[in-house]
Amino acid sequence: MFKWIGQYLTKRKARVKVKHHKSKIKELKHDVPQGGVLSPTLFLIFIKDILENMPKGVKGALYADDLVLWCSEENIATANVRMREALAQLERWTKNWIVKVNEGKTRYTLFTIKTKVPKINLNFNGHILKEDKTPIYLGVTFDPRLTWKEQIQKNKTNATLRMSLMKKLAGTNWGANQDVLKKMYV
Repeated sequence: MFKWIGQYLTKRKARVKVKHHKSKIKELKHDVPQGGVLSPTLFLIFIKDILENMPKGVKGALYADDLVLWCSEENIATANVRMREALAQLERWTKNWIVKVNEGKTRYTLFTIKTKVPKINLNFNGHILKEDKTPIYLGVTFDPRLTWKEQIQKNKTNATLRMSLMKKLAGTNWGANQDVLKKMYV
């Protein structure tokens, strides 16, 4: 049983009670304990409504504590306006729920095939967002024209390093035998 003691969001305190045993009273912060078994689940329940009131055309994805917002429009100016509205909505949500966003890590990327791109001005909590030409999301590197050149180059480099290591092991008389090498290739 989890029992709350104190007022909501100000000097919250809690204790755990199991049968007739009680833990010491602890003051709670505005977040969940790092590394706690329930922390990821509690965090996801807490932020489940973060994308509910986004403007028309703005979509989002959550992975753990990473949020990505995007808008696909024919006109860049329209996308810019919608993203500004989305950021304003997100700002209201964070203020309402007392959530701190790391503005230094918050970036934007404009994906377009146009050669002449207008200046985009997006801000969050009074901080002007910086552009990231090659953002990485869930290990995938994107580029502004969505050609996947950056991701393919990264994969090629990693594969080349691994292959040269395998060649060195296979080409020595002291290296791994064929059975071990076959398992490593797979």
